[in-house]
Order: sequence, then C-alpha cells, then structure tokens
Amino acid sequence: MPVFRKDVDFFFEEFIKVTTGGGGDASIWAVGSYQGEFIMTVIDQKIDSLTIDDIVDKPVFVMLQDLMKFSPYWKYDAAALSLANQLAISSL
Repeated sequence: MPVFRKDVDFFFEEFIKVTTGGGGDASIWAVGSYQGEFIMTVIDQKIDSLTIDDIVDKPVFVMLQDLMKFSPYWKYDAAALSLANQLAISSL
C-alpha cells in the first residue's frame, strides 16, 4: 500500500540504507514512519547518503511488504531493517 507524503507521521533525522544488493543501479532507504511502521523510498541510483532535500519531490513512499511482493530479488540488511523498525515505533 503506498503511503502519501501528507500521511507520513514523521521523517527520520538520518535515513537508513536498507539494501545490500539485487536492485541493479538502485538503492532502497528507510526514511520515516507511518502508523508505527517504517516507510521507504527507492532511489534510482546507488548512493551512500540521502537527505530530506533528495526526497522533497517524492509524493509517495512504500512499505517493506509491498517491495517484497513486487521486487523479491532485493537483498536487505537485517540490522538496518531492525534499526528502522525501532525508530518507526519510537513515537508510539
């Protein structure tokens, strides 16, 4: 289920790269929280850092279960996913 920018509860102070490969020239970043679950964005290039300015024009974000349905070949960093989950539920 896509999450629209207006529905995002909060953005993380620092974004977390959650992919370790499998996406060609793209990367996936955990960027914030929606109802206690972390939300992510796909960046069409491999980068080492991401800021709020980089996603200011992104109107929609995705959740992990959505990406796993449509892009099962991605490889995810378990520690990064765990950290993103902890940050997302920290406001509850």
